[in-house]
Amino acid sequence: MLELKHAPLMENRSYGAVLKAAFNLLIDNFKKTIKHMWIYSLLFSCAFALYFVLSLNTITGINYTAVLAGTILVLVTEVLFYRRAMMPLNGMNMKWNLLRTIKCGITIVGIIIIVGAIIVAGSIPFMPEQPDAEVLAAQAAQDVIAPPAAYSMLSFYTYIGITMTVFILLLIPFNYVTMKYFMEPETHIHKLIFSGYKTGIKYWGFIFISSLLAGIAIFCIAFVISLPMIIISSALTLSLQGEVNGDDPGIPGYFNAVAFVAATITYFVSTFMILYNIYMSYYIYGTIETRKAQASKLTSQN
Repeated sequence: MLELKHAPLMENRSYGAVLKAAFNLLIDNFKKTIKHMWIYSLLFSCAFALYFVLSLNTITGINYTAVLAGTILVLVTEVLFYRRAMMPLNGMNMKWNLLRTIKCGITIVGIIIIVGAIIVAGSIPFMPEQPDAEVLAAQAAQDVIAPPAAYSMLSFYTYIGITMTVFILLLIPFNYVTMKYFMEPETHIHKLIFSGYKTGIKYWGFIFISSLLAGIAIFCIAFVISLPMIIISSALTLSLQGEVNGDDPGIPGYFNAVAFVAATITYFVSTFMILYNIYMSYYIYGTIETRKAQASKLTSQN
């Protein structure tokens, strides 16, 4: 079992202290982490790179069957990656972490699907009405184009934007819930969803600000390392535009191989940013548990 050199988990930390502790955990154990994670990071990044190449549009369109297969491969390698990443944090074996990763993933995906279906169902009243066949036929006969339902579309997109934003913000407490599920073997996911989420809501501001600060830094780094993929996507788009206009393809035959290699390198580096985010959640969990214990102690003393 890999042992990581890290600061104490159960300690009351500020936003900056959480980010610093996570950063130190990653940097101080970087060589150990690479040795422990490299094969899983490589598999994860190769799966993402394959998905990226398969999802690139072509003159004949996207092969959705291949994209679906790529998505399944990404999910499988992602589960293996998270299982491996959690082992040195909670000290549990591969099988235990694998089962927890699967259960946690299914639960979160299920919640997203249910809430997503509710949001879509609620958007029906905001959808613009489509004219019936007789109206369309009359407009076509008179060569008249109906004006777009601008107000209806604006209402629809406003509804979707607001509800999705609220939903994403309400998902933030799951940062704490998922880490607690991995760190405490006696917990059960169906019970933790409610009790853990209630605690997560109480410390929502702390989780949000910590995640926001880390997210800004990660976004800046991710943008820089993603430049090769952005250039590749732009080159493909320009080539496709030329092909539509009758020009010869502007990209070489080995383009997909180049795209795969560039994407693999990019995603491989990105996996260590994912690890940093996991370590940040680890110290967020420790801080919340410490604050809960301190609050309980003060209550009992009073």
